[in-house]
Amino acid sequence: MVAQAWRGGARTAYLARALKDCAVVCCYTEAEWRRVGELIGRADLSPKKRPDPVDGLVALTAVEIDAAIVATSDQGDIQAYLDQIHGSQAITVLCV
Repeated sequence: MVAQAWRGGARTAYLARALKDCAVVCCYTEAEWRRVGELIGRADLSPKKRPDPVDGLVALTAVEIDAAIVATSDQGDIQAYLDQIHGSQAITVLCV
């Protein structure tokens, strides 16, 4: 989710360059949002963490578009969501 990291100006120059090689997906269905809700309910998160629908959506989208890498600052959370999705084993979660 670009909005979680984008603040504009020179501070986001590296992010802007990285985004040129990223897939942009929008317009999710109600069924997909329901899958995200079920996913975040099953994920084995740290007790200090709260379920995050955005991270769940990132994980689900990565599987649906057959992504090879998910770059995130929430590596553990994304991996916890991916662990609940069949077919996600080939996705590498890269901490940035």
